[in-house]
Amino acid sequence: MNKDQQNLINCLQTLGCNEEETLVFLKLFSSPGLKASQIAERSGIKRVKVYDLIQSLTDKNLILELSNTKVKTYIAHDLNHIERILKEKIDEFQKTKTNFTQSIPNLKDSIKALSSTTEVKYYQKADVPRILDQIIKNHSFKAIFNPILAFEKNKKVMQNYLASLEKTTHKVQEIISCDQKDVQQMFLRVKNPNFQAKILDPDINFDTDMILYDNQVFFGSYNSQRAIVISDPEIYNSLLQLHKKLWRDL
Repeated sequence: MNKDQQNLINCLQTLGCNEEETLVFLKLFSSPGLKASQIAERSGIKRVKVYDLIQSLTDKNLILELSNTKVKTYIAHDLNHIERILKEKIDEFQKTKTNFTQSIPNLKDSIKALSSTTEVKYYQKADVPRILDQIIKNHSFKAIFNPILAFEKNKKVMQNYLASLEKTTHKVQEIISCDQKDVQQMFLRVKNPNFQAKILDPDINFDTDMILYDNQVFFGSYNSQRAIVISDPEIYNSLLQLHKKLWRDL
């Protein structure tokens, strides 16, 4: 196969022809016209499949049926016709590219707006320790919580969590809200660089657990065994800045 023949094949592929369609076109291109049975014989493709290929090539405007024959006979369009089809495709592609390029800023804004859509999930009773366990096991996070209350209401979860702190690979910064020295020391004694804890002023009563992770905010009230998870980047970032400020000041 020479370079010019390969260029023709490349053109047909660009116009959407598969291997069998290309083969049928080439057989027609090198003949004054062929019947379906002749196409099957010369291409080695089953006749029942040839009819589908003829229809597909006709739809692509690459072949046509001769009008002056008793038995349906097909011929390939001339090369100038194919060049016009290719040019139309190129013009269509260029127009699509131009329109797409112009739409990129708006599409980015749309995606950003979509990604910032607020989603709120509500949990209660047994679902609260379940979602809490998932968060502290699987995510790096920053939190403010009262460990005494958390242990009272979710003892198993908190025991497992405390036991895991020495080996956790997640980055955790916790602000502890309680005035019991022995409870404070449980967290301050952890020797894992991935875990850090600071003690909130005991005069500040913070009975709600707030956990910030992956653009989401967990608020849990263990007294009522209810919690919500808010997925919203703006809310997350606002609370994250407050946590950072409080962390620096402690």
